[in-house]
Amino acid sequence: MKKKSYGKKLLAWVLALAVSMTLVPVMGQREVQAAKILDAWDGETTEVPKTDENGTYQISNGAELAWFAKKVNDGASSINGELTDKIYLGDGTSQNKWLMVGDTAEHAYKGTFNGNGYTVYFLDAEISEENPDVRYAGLFGVIDGGTISNVKVSGEVHNNYAAYKTEGKYEKLYIGSGGIAGYLKSGTISGCTNYTETTMAGEALRRNAGGIVGICSGTVRRCVNNGTLSTKVRFAQHNIGGIAGMEVGPNAVIRYCENKEAVQGYYSVGGIAGGVYQGAAVQNCYNKAKISGVDTIGGIAGGVNESSVYADGTVKECLIQNVYNQGELGGLVSYTGTIVGGIVGKLGYTDTKEEENPAQPVIKNAYNIAVYTNKTFEYRGAIIGIFKSGKIGRVYALRADSSYNLDLYSFKEDKTTEIIDETGLYIEKTMKSQKMITKLGSAFIKASIFAAGGRYPKVAFEEQTTDLKSKIDSAIEELQGWQSEENKKKYGTTYILIEQTVENYLEKIDSVVTQDDLDSVMKEAREAL
Repeated sequence: MKKKSYGKKLLAWVLALAVSMTLVPVMGQREVQAAKILDAWDGETTEVPKTDENGTYQISNGAELAWFAKKVNDGASSINGELTDKIYLGDGTSQNKWLMVGDTAEHAYKGTFNGNGYTVYFLDAEISEENPDVRYAGLFGVIDGGTISNVKVSGEVHNNYAAYKTEGKYEKLYIGSGGIAGYLKSGTISGCTNYTETTMAGEALRRNAGGIVGICSGTVRRCVNNGTLSTKVRFAQHNIGGIAGMEVGPNAVIRYCENKEAVQGYYSVGGIAGGVYQGAAVQNCYNKAKISGVDTIGGIAGGVNESSVYADGTVKECLIQNVYNQGELGGLVSYTGTIVGGIVGKLGYTDTKEEENPAQPVIKNAYNIAVYTNKTFEYRGAIIGIFKSGKIGRVYALRADSSYNLDLYSFKEDKTTEIIDETGLYIEKTMKSQKMITKLGSAFIKASIFAAGGRYPKVAFEEQTTDLKSKIDSAIEELQGWQSEENKKKYGTTYILIEQTVENYLEKIDSVVTQDDLDSVMKEAREAL
């Protein structure tokens, strides 16, 4: 067992004294019922949960959740579960190493798990070379086709893998960690909130650490990160992000997500995703926390590059759309930092071999009001640090103090880049105006005079009611159902028209704030499809 810090020992002592009290704050969470600590998991015991009429396991305590994890890891990968109460994986006085639901790619979770808004407390998930077969840390290890929804988690995640000492030291997907899952290979994580503290140690080149998920190749929707990420290593730690460490592949989408806590990494560090690659997308998201690192730092994403090519030759580019950054950007400890952008640190190709036919990632409908903590970054841009290839349009930033000498990008490769719509730097008054809402597009709305962001534009999803969010998510799933391998085979060369139609109506959904808006969009979409 690890020794707890003085602060956490004191916290446990307070909990012990407070058994007669109803509520006690703990580990960044709003509240914990101290009496429930009596149901804490001891790190060994497992109990078989009851099932409902559909065979879904009703999980009410840590021992039952441990049984569920073990069952999945023993091969029952498609079982379904839901939480019926708060879960305690410890009592605050000692740490019980969590076994991860779906501990390896071979035992990936494929079922449906609903947290029903309950919190899993005292998670202690760790990966290290001491257990080389388990390389993905979180409440869940690997998810492949599964659906995780409405789970909150607090505790600790330790990404301590020393990948340079392993056979996978150069593999991009070799390790990953997140509060909810280490690796979302396919499937969906939705409506989840992370409060865990993630620490990184060990000489891993590809760190892949995120607040929600380490590696995202599926859909992450309506998730919030309230947990810090920090590194103890001053070395090339790639891909650290508030929501996902690395987002990769044409089916990877992060939508309607929020980062509200500090993210600290080394290389490719972002408020939403550390790295966005191979046709992945970040849409309708924002960052309001400080993002710090040494190289390739962005308010939304650190590095964005690489296209994805389908079997029929169709190319899908990475997309950053309908996003904003209001968080600070800074160096790591004594490092002043290099290559930093208000939205993306580095956009486009990184290898000179790609120069003749580079990826063309897109940033559109975005703004940044970042405050830089120093003026010594080698490449500092209000939107992009280094703009090597790709397209941008309708992107805007707050005009900084003249002493910063800040432009939209610090470096731009003219022959492989394209400005597809208006861009500009504006004073604070303009950035908060209705004029700016119009410029950014229909996915943005005006903030109230009481808004924490200081009346800067908001993304429309921030004003959606709980009921409307659920209906919008169902509509999105209906539209995305058209984008399938079956339809690709069925419609052949005309399938691209289906994809374009779906993407068009997904964009329209981004501006929905009422039920009437949604009904109108879906009526039109169904007729078009």
